[in-house]
Amino acid sequence: MRRGTKGTDSEKRILEAAIALIAERGYRDTKISDIVKAAGLTQAAFYLYFPSKEAVYQTMLEKFRARLTEHLQAAVMPPSLAAEQFPERVKRNLEGLFELFQEQPALTKIFLTEENGLAEAENGIREAIISNLMNNQAAGYVRTDVQPRMMANSMIGLLVQVTLTELIAHRRPPRDVAHELTDILLFGLARPERGAQG
Repeated sequence: MRRGTKGTDSEKRILEAAIALIAERGYRDTKISDIVKAAGLTQAAFYLYFPSKEAVYQTMLEKFRARLTEHLQAAVMPPSLAAEQFPERVKRNLEGLFELFQEQPALTKIFLTEENGLAEAENGIREAIISNLMNNQAAGYVRTDVQPRMMANSMIGLLVQVTLTELIAHRRPPRDVAHELTDILLFGLARPERGAQG
């Protein structure tokens, strides 16, 4: 029963209220009664659109996951990319990802921190990163002496913490954060002149 402008509006209000409350309180401590109160609806109205709180949760995550997957697929490096263009392309990919995260901070926080969605989220991101890394190794853009899974796990840890602190908590511009993280990922922590002496 999701037809008409009124129905679409009610469903949207339920989703928006659920996102705000779950981001603030967590999934376990958010009740359907809390969601409908925040949405200005009745519990009967809630069940017209969702059979359970879990259904709302999965709907919101699926919408976010679809946008994230679209971004990760677009981040694949073209085979014709010149080696000197690789750092700038990485920076642009990260900037796009961070813009997505900062556009929807509450949903991003849920996606990256809620335990009943985190494992699936990480697995999806990990597999996409591994696939991209393997392609980049084959193209000669990325070193081949480190396992892609090891690199992917390291990158996920960085991405989650950087997103939660720098982008969401401190609201830093995605462009600035992407620039700094690209330098760390591609060139490490050592000063160039010290690394050259090693």
